[in-house]
Amino acid sequence: MSYQSSINGGMPVYNLADLDPLEMAAVEALRLAAQDSPDHDAAALDTADRNLVEILHLWQAHGRRPLTSHAQDCPFVGMDEACFANLVTLATKGENEDALLIATLLVKPAVAPILAACALCLGLALLQGTRNPPRTATHHPRFLQ
Repeated sequence: MSYQSSINGGMPVYNLADLDPLEMAAVEALRLAAQDSPDHDAAALDTADRNLVEILHLWQAHGRRPLTSHAQDCPFVGMDEACFANLVTLATKGENEDALLIATLLVKPAVAPILAACALCLGLALLQGTRNPPRTATHHPRFLQ
């Protein structure tokens, strides 16, 4: 983590209801992952889950600071969640340069292209509806505390 660790990534910047469907799905997936236990069965993960797990691994290992997420039922979107939603949306829409720029705000520059590629895969999976209904707490690692 870098010197920016004093930034409050949980500061509300949007209302969840104001997001488009893909942004909302990305934030909800992030929040589910944030609230789940560290135990998961890799074989049971679908495409969206696998990409989300990879994104969280990258963010944890190479992030500029720890990720902050709001509770699942919170009506607000925090700064980190908004950046994540923008990253997923831009990557999915093919706005590669903008997605890469957002990724460099979240992780070290050397890892940003990998994060942007994972965000593209997550966004496509969310658009295709491959995400299963919310699951029990045994399918996502707990990276966010």
